[in-house]
This record gives sequence, structure tokens and C-alpha cells, in this order.
Amino acid sequence: MNTFNVDAIADNSFFTDTVLLDKSFILINTDLPFTKKLKQSLTEWGFTKVYSQGTVGTQTDTANANHSQQTVGDETATEQTTTDLQYYREHIQQESEDSKIEKVSELYNVYLDYIRNVFIVYATTEKIQKDQLTETAKELCLFIQDNKNLVLQVQLPPKEWDKDFLVVHTMRSCIYAIIIAMQLRLPFEKEVELCTACLVHELGMLRLPPQLYLAEKVLSPKERQYISTHPIITYQILKKEALPEIICVAALEHHEKENGTGYPRKITGQSISLYAKIISVACAYEAITAPRSYKQARSGHEAMVEMLKNIGHQYDETVIKALLFSLSLYPVGSYAVMSDGTIAHIIDVNPDNPKMPIIEILGKQDSAGNKITYPLDTSGPKVLRILTKEAAFAILEKRQSAQDKSENQFSRKE
Repeated sequence: MNTFNVDAIADNSFFTDTVLLDKSFILINTDLPFTKKLKQSLTEWGFTKVYSQGTVGTQTDTANANHSQQTVGDETATEQTTTDLQYYREHIQQESEDSKIEKVSELYNVYLDYIRNVFIVYATTEKIQKDQLTETAKELCLFIQDNKNLVLQVQLPPKEWDKDFLVVHTMRSCIYAIIIAMQLRLPFEKEVELCTACLVHELGMLRLPPQLYLAEKVLSPKERQYISTHPIITYQILKKEALPEIICVAALEHHEKENGTGYPRKITGQSISLYAKIISVACAYEAITAPRSYKQARSGHEAMVEMLKNIGHQYDETVIKALLFSLSLYPVGSYAVMSDGTIAHIIDVNPDNPKMPIIEILGKQDSAGNKITYPLDTSGPKVLRILTKEAAFAILEKRQSAQDKSENQFSRKE
């Protein structure tokens, strides 16, 4: 990793690789110049150095580097047409069940890259590509509708969380928001509006000093007050870009609470837009289940229990109920130790009872060699404890190792 002094970088230089802030937060990519305005902002925020695997060059150098590195598999979403996204989405349905999760993960990462580029382009040019934003939102809604359970099973590596938590937060919040909208039976065009709002609801953060949202500690009251201005900033950005008012308002109100304790306007109940109510619940659930530098991630089950408590009536009860019925009490993608000692993977929701999801027993097959799946019921095994994916597979590996050792000892005796 190369280190560059901000004041020594020539105005409008291009880098041959991504430029990072604090060696983790992506500042700009190779398509955008290191402008004088960006340098001034970094100086104002107290950042004197930036980092990159590449070197400072001309736009031609950058284009050549990009051309030599580019492959069909790693195109970012901003370089792809809606037709490309549609093709990849439809192609997933032709894959075998075992390979679908891999393909879903690949397209998931394409959308992460798209969101990252939306942020980077706005941070450096103060522009939003509105048509592309809407078309991408449409495709993202269809992608989640087609692959809901697989999307919920995608697990991001730690380095992705470290790279840019705002991007990951936005993507995951979009997923939960769309799933809630599906459960509420919103018309597709409403889903697209909601998704569009969710894709840009954190843009205002980019106008604040990065020290605030990159802080490796709980913020002070004064810092939190500063952060609380970001919905207003986002609203102003979206209004300037002439996005529909319903989308601007959703971004403005996504931190409002039913009981009036939210921000920025402290409005209550029916005064809050439906899209904002959905994004609020999606963001809250996402935040509980996400790791941060100052806290560990909690399980989906713990997050669901906390959301259902709805302490102080912060969230809309109908929206919380939709979250429960779309994810279940033991959310899709979770792993668990069952009361009979088996290790289970939660793979689907039971539409008749959100407390009794459909599970797959790991490490076991039926007499025909098929996976063992069934919905939980009151007479069968119960969820004893929620596990991380790593813990679940560590237990399975340990059991398999013990079984292999036992079989080897038995063979030697024979």
C-alpha cells in the first residue's frame, strides 16, 4: 500500500488504482480525478494522507490500467447496462440448486459495487445518474423477488465490512426494505420507489467529516447531533437533483420515530411517510445484525426479538409484523443447534407461523441421499441455540473428525 501526502497530489490527477482514506474507506476509484475541491475537503476534515495500491498518473494511464485488468466477471454495476443485470438475474434461474448461491453472491457484489460508485461519483462530482438509479432499483427489486432466501444467506467477508460500512449498510437495508414491501404487497412501482429512496438515503453522510461515520467509538452527544443533520442534507441533495418528492421525503424521514423521539423534525405516527417507516425498520434491524468497530454483530434472532419489543413504540407495528413474517423469528440464513443435537440451517419462512421456520439438517441425508428439510412444529425438535455459520460448521467438522477416528479404530480391530 502506497502513502500519498494530500497537498502533494496535483489537481485533477488520476490514480491507477482505488484511493483509500484511513486505509479502509474508499475515497475515489480510477474513473474520477483527484480534484482541488476534494483536496480542500480532506484538508478541512483533518486528513493529510491517502492510500492506494496504484500510482498517480494521467487519465490515459488509468484507462490503460483498467483495460489490462478488466474481465467480464468483475465489471462493476455502473459499467453494466440494465440488460446485463437482467441477463445475469435470469441466468441464475438456470443454475443448479447447489450453484445458485454462488451466482447470487456474485450479483450481490455487483450491486455493492454499484452503490459504492453512486457514492464515489456524488462525492466527487455532486451528481446522481437518475435514470440509471431507477433502472438499477427495478432490477434489484426483481433480483430480490426471484432469490429472496438465497440473498438472505449471502455472508460478506470481514474485509467487505471494513472497506466501506455505508455501502454495506445501504445494500442490506435495501434488501430488508424490499422484503418488507413484498410482505406488505406493495405494487411493484412502489417497491421501485422505495428501493430508489433506500439506495440514496445515506448520501448526506458524504457531506459530513468522515471522522464521524468512521469513528471507532460510540459518538459523543455533540457528534451525534452533527450526524443527525444528514437526513436534511440528503433531502437537499435529492431535491437539487430533482428526484420525486416521495423519494426525497423518505430519505428525510427515515430516522423519525412513531413516538416523536426521532429526527430531524420529531414528527409522529401518521405524519411519517410509509417508505420512511419501512426504511427505518430495515435500517434498525440491519444495524443490530451488523458488526461495527465499537460493537459485535448480534444474531438475526436477537435482532428480531429486540425489534418485536419495540421499546417506547419507536417503529410502526405493521411494518415490524411484516419484517417478522418475511424473515421469521429465527431469520432465514441463521444456523442453530436443535434440541435433538442436530445442526440446522434456517432456509425458508413458514407463511402460517413465523415462529416455526423451515430448516435443513446439516451433515445428514435421508435414505435416498436427499437433504433433510422440514418445517418446525410444536411436537418436534426445538431451536436450542443460534450459531454463527463458522461455529455451525466447526461443530460439524469436529463431529465428522470424531466419527472418522472411531471408524478407523474399529477397522484396525477387525
